[in-house]
Amino acid sequence: MKSLREYLILEAKEETEENQLPSGYKEIDNRGAITAIAKQALAGESIKDAVVAATTADGKKQIKKKLQVTTTNRTIYGTINSITKATNDLDELLVLAKVKKTQSGIEIGISKNWQDLARTGPSSLKLIKFWIKSALIAYGAPYKDNEVSYAFSEQNGPTLLIQLKSK
Repeated sequence: MKSLREYLILEAKEETEENQLPSGYKEIDNRGAITAIAKQALAGESIKDAVVAATTADGKKQIKKKLQVTTTNRTIYGTINSITKATNDLDELLVLAKVKKTQSGIEIGISKNWQDLARTGPSSLKLIKFWIKSALIAYGAPYKDNEVSYAFSEQNGPTLLIQLKSK
């Protein structure tokens, strides 16, 4: 008979294996400061505050107005696909031809100039993650924060991966 400790170790190991990122991808870290340029783009002091603002009715309305997409099919892939097809503020960042559903999740091609957004790689990635996350919130793509991870790779061109975690 297995002890509780053995069971918990085995469960943690299985969970880690199920949610592994594909080779070359690294999860986008939420920790750390953002640059002044990123704060200016957020119109606030922190990404956390900006996400809270995006969840309000007015915040969702503003996001939809900026992205110029009236409706989506309320899935992560459908929302991202609709946003990349519309003419909006994210045109220079997201690469339409590079949005695809894979076994690992949804891959989104990112402009080669992605680091210019906030002058540093980490701040720019936090900003990209915020914009995608806010769009998903605004259009009602059904997920909870702890069910999704955001990762980035430059292995085959800059690519953002949105991965649903196994339950």
